[in-house]
Amino acid sequence: GKSSLLWRFYQLRKLPINNSSPYAVIYLSFQDGECQEENSFYQKIAQLLSEVPIIQTKPSLVTAFQAPDWNRSTFAKAIRLCEAQKILPVLCIDKFEALFQESYREKFDKGFYDNLHSLIDHSAMMLVLASLETFDVCRNKYNLTSAFFNVGSEWLLEKFSEAEAKKLVELPQGNIVGARPALTEKNQQLALQWGEEHPVRLQL
Repeated sequence: GKSSLLWRFYQLRKLPINNSSPYAVIYLSFQDGECQEENSFYQKIAQLLSEVPIIQTKPSLVTAFQAPDWNRSTFAKAIRLCEAQKILPVLCIDKFEALFQESYREKFDKGFYDNLHSLIDHSAMMLVLASLETFDVCRNKYNLTSAFFNVGSEWLLEKFSEAEAKKLVELPQGNIVGARPALTEKNQQLALQWGEEHPVRLQL
């Protein structure tokens, strides 16, 4: 559910509304083997950003994102160069909460989060994440001390309307021509009753 939500956001935002749009939107997941070390994480972002059309129109950015070696400093400089060119990288990062696990804590230390915080705080970059738990809960649960966990806005997933919930429990009807609902009418009613119109509960 979280991954689908984030992917949908990315699909809707990746293409600029007009030629003057300042956003360079990419999607990546920490499940990707190329993202599981800090420097390779930066390199993956650089590769994806270099493929965004608005980046490709700026020779200095193309050069910056082709750097052979990536580290915290290289990444910050490249992102700030985007800022200078009035382009805002928007990173849709899936499975971000995986970084809080013990196996990642040494690879992605406080300095990693502080660097992200600095870039976000100066409006040089935007992160879009989807999580079952708020950052406030994660900070306390995993004893995370970086100011990164105090920055940003949280949008809580709200309930569907009655019509939206009904449409969901009738799938695949409406999505596939001639398809009938996978659930019987009785089970549709049970799903609506148990799910209470909440997206996560309905999906379960």
